[in-house]
Amino acid sequence: MVRKLTSKQREVLSFILDFSSRNGYQPSQAEIAKGLGLGTSSVQARLKGMQKKGHLSLSGQVRAITIFRNPDGTPLEPLQRAFRGKPKCQIEEEIKAPAAGIEKIHFQRIEIKAQDCIYSYIESTRDDSKIPVPVPVEEIAELLSLRIEPSAFDLEMDGQLLSEERKILVNAQQHRERQRFTIAHEIGHYVLHSDAGGSFSSVRALGEEEREANYFAARLLMPTETMRLVWEEVSKPLPAQDYDGVVAYMAKHFAVSFATMRICLRELKLLL
Repeated sequence: MVRKLTSKQREVLSFILDFSSRNGYQPSQAEIAKGLGLGTSSVQARLKGMQKKGHLSLSGQVRAITIFRNPDGTPLEPLQRAFRGKPKCQIEEEIKAPAAGIEKIHFQRIEIKAQDCIYSYIESTRDDSKIPVPVPVEEIAELLSLRIEPSAFDLEMDGQLLSEERKILVNAQQHRERQRFTIAHEIGHYVLHSDAGGSFSSVRALGEEEREANYFAARLLMPTETMRLVWEEVSKPLPAQDYDGVVAYMAKHFAVSFATMRICLRELKLLL
């Protein structure tokens, strides 16, 4: 469960949020220490205490702190998550941006909904705030009161959401990684589109709702910040010609297919 911060911990969290808003990137622990007149060991102790209380997650990398809550304990608002670490002027420009900019904001909000599913799972089942990998999509579906049932579809249909029955049907003939993506995809339909009622079928077609559900599934199974951290850890020592091995490793690590992982890495501009 999430516990309240001490006044000293709130001071550190407030500093991080303010620094990120003004500069467009997170402060290092040394910058936090300098800004607050503290020793680095004091900063480290406070950050670890805040992580144990479920307010943030530390990755071990410089300037890589995932913040879940405001200093008062309330969850970060969706736009705070979407634009965390960007200057206010840039946030305002992106929100106002027309055409392609509007689509970008739209898909950022879809990513926020996927993150919220993960954070809800973490807060209800874990003592720490670290995102579990592979992401437990079946347990997230259960948290949403969605029942998963294997079905004998033909190979052209991956799955189906019966929203009124709160049921996800999954093609039992598909391999495990494909089934995980299908479950995440149908969760996406439930979260994004179930207000319309009825059912949604995944038949590998790309209408607008299918595209949105696919994006939701990718961000649910392969959270952006976690992807970047893992990529940084495993790709730096390798020459470019060995990147297929990195893709294969990450696909296994996140329990998705090689093709899905490669597409995601390219979308995140981590792989050319």
